Amino acid sequence: SPNNSLTSSPRPHRDIALVQGRIKFIETRLHVRPGSIINGTFISQGWTAASWTAPHANPWKHGWRQDCKITASDISVDDSKMNFELLPKLFDDQGTPQPTLERLHVGHPTLSLHSDDIVCFMAKVDQLDDDAWVLAVDMKNKRLKDVAEFGAERTLGIGYAYMSSNISDYLRKAPGNY
Repeated sequence: SPNNSLTSSPRPHRDIALVQGRIKFIETRLHVRPGSIINGTFISQGWTAASWTAPHANPWKHGWRQDCKITASDISVDDSKMNFELLPKLFDDQGTPQPTLERLHVGHPTLSLHSDDIVCFMAKVDQLDDDAWVLAVDMKNKRLKDVAEFGAERTLGIGYAYMSSNISDYLRKAPGNY
């Protein structure tokens, strides 16, 4: 249907990885406030993320299973986490505080290669901003686990600025090297 089709490249909204012997796929969808699209940007009205897994051997035969589906408003935040304070305080035109996670532009989901439930997302107040944050979200328990600032001056929108890799698991230290 037209409401579910992507109008731009899907790459900034998806990730796929082999995690603990299973193929894992995640996709995010942004919800745009109607009438807010101006000069290539918009006001976010929340976002949704869903993950699926399939066995690595012949996934099309065995099928995909949806593991988790969350919306920004589902995510609980432990206010005692110091890093949550790194996120901006957002207000509407009347100065009323807005739910921060729902208002952020979120994309570039990155599956953890070590934990089945943790996904990192890049977040910006506006997709054209230079300031960004990485949000570590526990999809299963619907909790914000951590926040880190991310300098996004060299990124265009919410694009690929970092990637996960477990190649270090296969590297050995050469004798005589530090």
